[in-house]
Amino acid sequence: MLVSLSACAWGDGLKNALACYDFAQPDVRYQYARSLREPSGLAYAHEGAVLTHDDNVSTLYLMRHMDPAPPQLWNSQLPVVKGDFEGVAVLDGYVYLLASSGVLFRTHLEQHAGGARLQRVTTGIEGRCNFEGLAARPGSGELILACKYINEPPHPSRDEVHLYRFDAQSLRADPQAIVVDVSAVRKSHRLRRLRPSGIEWLPTRQRYMLLAGKERLLLELDSAFGVVGAMRLPRKFHRQAEGLTLDARDRLIITDEAHGRAATLSVYSPGGQCSTVAPRGMPRWPSTRN
Repeated sequence: MLVSLSACAWGDGLKNALACYDFAQPDVRYQYARSLREPSGLAYAHEGAVLTHDDNVSTLYLMRHMDPAPPQLWNSQLPVVKGDFEGVAVLDGYVYLLASSGVLFRTHLEQHAGGARLQRVTTGIEGRCNFEGLAARPGSGELILACKYINEPPHPSRDEVHLYRFDAQSLRADPQAIVVDVSAVRKSHRLRRLRPSGIEWLPTRQRYMLLAGKERLLLELDSAFGVVGAMRLPRKFHRQAEGLTLDARDRLIITDEAHGRAATLSVYSPGGQCSTVAPRGMPRWPSTRN
């Protein structure tokens, strides 16, 4: 059963976090520089900045999400790998990039620019899905990979979304898919299917935010991956939503690819009593290396 999207207070025991955001109008919205036409994944970097990447190469950029400044290369010494990259996350001192095949690439946050290295990590679930969306759950040592399309039979019903766990210690994924039942939300919004494009963990509420960009739908999942809420995003702001993250003040940040126009970044702040009083703790980042 879906929880209704009524007003909520942060930390008051009510289940729905999506109700804390007003999606009628972003607090901040701006266009990316033309040099970055296809930003895909997003990950929180440090206060005032997020990490993003190009869809077609492994180049990483820092963006000031509350200020439309040009993107900065995060580390110009990293080798550039061509591919189809669909997610980025930060976990236990590493930045991870997700390729749509299910392969991960990672680089250490603290390495010196002269020794920059991008390690290719085989997960064991390559080819099972067209993967799109990567989330880190700090403290658990795991990443969550989202499936946009299932490649292997038996194909799931339209009422299922599949996710996979990846263990950062063993560097292997659990071959057993996490099956999310989306039947109620699919039917209530009259959708043929849901195709994930991003996922993120919200630690202050112990929730996952799952973005289905083509359907312009944002789902809220509990820690057991049950759907507890859903919200449709306005078409005028989100024509091709690809990635999302949350900053230290629980501001929700969504990136949209160009779709024939300039790519955009939108920021939604939790309102009223939902506002986070103080920034939550996040991984310490080194300074930008250029």
